[in-house]
Amino acid sequence: MLKKKILYTSVLLCAFSLTASASQVYLDEFQALGTNITSQVKADTEEKAQFCQKVIKDETLRLEQLLSAYIPSSDISKLGTSNGNWVEVSPDTVEILDLTKDICEITDGALDPTVGTLVKLWSVDHPNHRVPSPQEIEEALKKVDYKQIQTKKEGDKYYAKIGKGQEITLGATGKGFIADKIAQKLRANECNNVLVSLGGNIITLGTNGRGDPWFIGIQEPDLKRGRNFAAVPSKDESVVTSGD
Repeated sequence: MLKKKILYTSVLLCAFSLTASASQVYLDEFQALGTNITSQVKADTEEKAQFCQKVIKDETLRLEQLLSAYIPSSDISKLGTSNGNWVEVSPDTVEILDLTKDICEITDGALDPTVGTLVKLWSVDHPNHRVPSPQEIEEALKKVDYKQIQTKKEGDKYYAKIGKGQEITLGATGKGFIADKIAQKLRANECNNVLVSLGGNIITLGTNGRGDPWFIGIQEPDLKRGRNFAAVPSKDESVVTSGD
C-alpha cells in the first residue's frame, strides 16, 4: 500500500495542480467505478502521457470487472450467487478480501463487507429507491458475518467462499485498493509524475509541472464546487475524503 494515507471526513474533495507549463501536464477523464476518473500526467511528450493514461484506464477497468457488485460476471457477484460454495477468483480478489477481513478483525467487525445483502435492500442501484421494512432489515442482518469469508490457493488457482445468502460490498476498501494497484502499475511503467482522482480517492506520484508536490483542494461542503477552504500538498501518497 502507499506509505501514507491522510483521511479527511465530512468534506468533498477535488483535485487541482499548480503548473508552470500547461503543455507538460496532460489531462484525461473517463467513467468507471460509478464516478468520473480524472488524471493529470506530467510527461516529456504527449505520447508518453497517453501511454500513462492508458495504464490508468486499463487497470481501473480491469479491477472494476473483478470487484464491482453491480457487474454480474465479476468475482464479487459470483460469490453472491454461489450459495455458500467455493468460487474460483482472481489473485486480486483474494488479496482484497484478505486485506478487508484483516480490517474487520482489527475493528472487531465495525467494518464488515458482508453487509452487501443489507445494502441492496435500499435499491440504491435502481431508479426506484425504497426504504426496507424493519423485518427485511432484521432478516438481512442475520447474514452479516465477515468471519464466513474464506480464501485459499490450490496450485496456481485462487478460490474464495462466503456464507450462504451473503453478498459482499467493497464500498469501504475497493477504491483505495484500486488506487494502490494503479500506483504500482504506473511506477512499473515509469509513469512517475501523476495525479489520479477516483472520485474522492486521490493518489499522487512525483511532482506537478513546477516540480512541486501536487496540491489537493479540499472542497467547502456547503459552497459551489470549486470553492476550497484548504489545500494539501501531496507527493507519493493518498488523500481521501468521505461524506459531504
